[in-house]
Amino acid sequence: MVVRVIYAILMLCFFIYLLNKIIRSEKVEFNVLENLLSVAFLPVSIVGFLIGYPIRVYVKDIRR
Repeated sequence: MVVRVIYAILMLCFFIYLLNKIIRSEKVEFNVLENLLSVAFLPVSIVGFLIGYPIRVYVKDIRR
């Protein structure tokens, strides 16, 4: 639970950081590696959250 919250906060910070970089630079000057990381990281985190949340709720229901 705590790990998930920390992970969500980190993801939010990362996403805000990316948005700031995109907004600030009129001509986008991303490193290729950074661009790949950001593109790969966001969908993985979103999918992980979408899969992880129902599983957590389901496990809580089983424990009752």
